[in-house]
Amino acid sequence: MEWAKAVLKVLREANEALHYREIYQRIANEKLVDTRGKTPLNTVGRVCRDLVDKSEIKWEERGVYRINQDGVENTDEDKRGAYEDEQQSRKYPSRSYGLLWSRDKVNWEGGRKQKKKWDQGLLGQVIEGEKPNDFSEHAGIYLLHQHGRVMYVGQTSEKLYDRLFDHTKPKSDLSERWNEFSWFSLSGVQETDQSDQSMSDVLSERNLIIDLLEAVLIEVILPPLNKQAGNNLGIKYRQYYSGN
Repeated sequence: MEWAKAVLKVLREANEALHYREIYQRIANEKLVDTRGKTPLNTVGRVCRDLVDKSEIKWEERGVYRINQDGVENTDEDKRGAYEDEQQSRKYPSRSYGLLWSRDKVNWEGGRKQKKKWDQGLLGQVIEGEKPNDFSEHAGIYLLHQHGRVMYVGQTSEKLYDRLFDHTKPKSDLSERWNEFSWFSLSGVQETDQSDQSMSDVLSERNLIIDLLEAVLIEVILPPLNKQAGNNLGIKYRQYYSGN
């Protein structure tokens, strides 16, 4: 089934307004569309905008849509809202994350020079039974855990898989200090082709966000294996109390 038909089917059957994330979840649960890919949520957002333009669905509020039962042509406000939703999703299209994934369940064979196979990489799925997505080439923040305790916070603007693989090597100081990892992705921006921003601006903005998130996590969690504080956190203020 095509994405547009799947979105319309879900909204008709729901007979209520749904956020595009819930629309995607129902599409995935019912296996209406092959949901493989790095940005299926972004696809749903884009399809919703197109359907609003055609007045087949209505824009209710940010990210929320319903079927256009009365068939009245959508207003400029509806179209503008859907357009802004899509622009926001393009700017940060991934926003994927994984929590406490097992190091032992990743196929590290071949490492950085591996020949990609279907069962290699950082594979994840939203629901059990759907075809997995591979997040190996995503960029973002990662945390290394030892039995649930955060031991290290790091970042990568390249490939998440490669950076984690480096931490499995015997020569790495961290090699024997973690058995699980969590990751937060800000990748996918470079895959869009309709952004209003130049690619250099988008990548620069993404890297600033990665720096900030890493710094916040390091300062708050104080992982024992991080040897220095995070970068670019800003100016630290101490609380002032007047005594009154």
